[in-house]
Amino acid sequence: MQKRLFSYAFIGGCTIVCMGLGSCVDNAYDLNKEIDKTITVGGDLTLPSSSTEEMLLKNILDLGDDSAVKAGENGDYSIVQTGNPSTSEVKVSEVKISGEELKFTPESFDISFKETTGTTKVEGDITSDKAKIKIEVNKEDINPDLVDIEKAYINKEIYTISLSTEEKGANFNLNQGFQIIFPDYMAIDTDETFFYEVKKDNDGNKNIIYVKEEMPFESGKVDINFYIAFIDFKKDGAEFIRYYVDENGAETSTETPDMRGRIKMGESVKMTGKVSCEGNVSNSINFSTGITCQNIDIESAEARVNPDITINIAPIEINNLPDFLTEEGVVFDATDPRIFLTVSNESPLDADMNFDLIAEKNGTECGRATVTGITIKGNTNAENQVICIHQNEEMNILNVENVYCENLSDVIKNIPDKIKIVDVKTTVKQVDEKNNPKFYNIKLGHTYEIQNTYEVNTPLMFGSETKINYTESVDGFGEDLEDAEFSQIEMSMKAINKIPMNLILFADAIDMYGNVLENVTVNVDGNIEASNGTEATEKDLSFVIKSADGSRIKNFDGIKIKIEGTATEATSKVCLNENQSLKLDNLKLKVVGGITMDLN
Repeated sequence: MQKRLFSYAFIGGCTIVCMGLGSCVDNAYDLNKEIDKTITVGGDLTLPSSSTEEMLLKNILDLGDDSAVKAGENGDYSIVQTGNPSTSEVKVSEVKISGEELKFTPESFDISFKETTGTTKVEGDITSDKAKIKIEVNKEDINPDLVDIEKAYINKEIYTISLSTEEKGANFNLNQGFQIIFPDYMAIDTDETFFYEVKKDNDGNKNIIYVKEEMPFESGKVDINFYIAFIDFKKDGAEFIRYYVDENGAETSTETPDMRGRIKMGESVKMTGKVSCEGNVSNSINFSTGITCQNIDIESAEARVNPDITINIAPIEINNLPDFLTEEGVVFDATDPRIFLTVSNESPLDADMNFDLIAEKNGTECGRATVTGITIKGNTNAENQVICIHQNEEMNILNVENVYCENLSDVIKNIPDKIKIVDVKTTVKQVDEKNNPKFYNIKLGHTYEIQNTYEVNTPLMFGSETKINYTESVDGFGEDLEDAEFSQIEMSMKAINKIPMNLILFADAIDMYGNVLENVTVNVDGNIEASNGTEATEKDLSFVIKSADGSRIKNFDGIKIKIEGTATEATSKVCLNENQSLKLDNLKLKVVGGITMDLN
């Protein structure tokens, strides 16, 4: 980079001197004869002043397409590196009630008919206090990831409720208006039929099967099919209980994270209405009820849940940084570091997430920051959630979640080659904004995916601790000044700077092999002051190359320039921009005491 800044006049000026010396030789002489062709052009040689064009930072840096430093739409430079996507899974355990956990106990009862002989149709009353089926559900040892249930939606499965008799001497029918009434907590449904439908009770509960057309018994039995749509645990008769069994086997309700769950349901399904018959029957006929239900499989629930969420995030490799960020001793005190975390969460669960960012360089940790206060939102698979972790409390980027991290710059400061996210702790939110228990509508036993990726996107804005070291050799002079000797070279110029960094200059003289010439000093007078990004600063600079002991300098091939960049509080919010520039004006080159060249 510096070769472009300072060699335009320097190396060009020395070449012109060489060319000038060549023109001092009279070509009429035969220089191949044994003549001493060592000549000295004495006195001070001064070249006319010149200037460079305004050199834009994008030309000075000359970044490749694969560089980690990229210019945005407005020209501001940022370090941009993106990690590989990662996928995590979350699941709340399934709940299936079956076997001994599920009991429907039928009862038998007698119906008395008004007339019991002949072919006239007669009717008998069924009352709900007799015609009922007792419900006993006791599902224990439910996984602790299910904390509480408000409403459970049941997998669609056909259940059958029946009414039957052993009487053979008559034909029976359920009369229009016959009702089967389920407990308030149980909402039921049926497929569309000619004979019956589902109605709501006076409280709006969809829990009554209503016979709308006279329905005949077949072979002494009438079957009605139904589904359980959902179970409402907010209503009496159904409850979800959390319990813990201590080391002595005793149950306690003391809150602990590993408490199990229990579902209990009771009460009865009741029948009421009229049954009619034709035929020769006795005065009182026995009927039986029954429900065929092998299992109740909860498909989804409005529930409080606390499943384990293990989110793995792939590390980011920091590659292809420009030289000025990779020199030994570089410190990048970023004033506005940013890390963007993009999450696609197909589950309905909101979760709090904390983690540590660790910076590594050559396999050794070189920086760490703890990030807290991230909320992963549920149902973001259609439109990703973007979270910006930053260190600027005043910043509020639109359309993203802004999360403040006080010491985020520690992760960037030593220019790591890898950034890792470790010790990720993710827990489902248990309360809402009003501190009420938070319930989610979630499928049980279903595996949801949470996809994520993160990107380092840190503007090149420098705080006061920043120290950028860069070394560049301005060499190749020996190609034109081979075997030349001189006492002193002086170069002066005015630097017109629009770059928001202080530039402190150091230099050494080197030979054609890049070795520092031990007996030669390069004194640099003047440092370039930082610009505010728009208004230029001006500074006179001078380079003096001379021998330490006053002898003439030999084997000179160029200078090795080291620039140390620092920042100030005033420029800490000014980003490096590809359109910022540096111009070197009034360039002058002076050779003191002439140049001696061996033309043999």
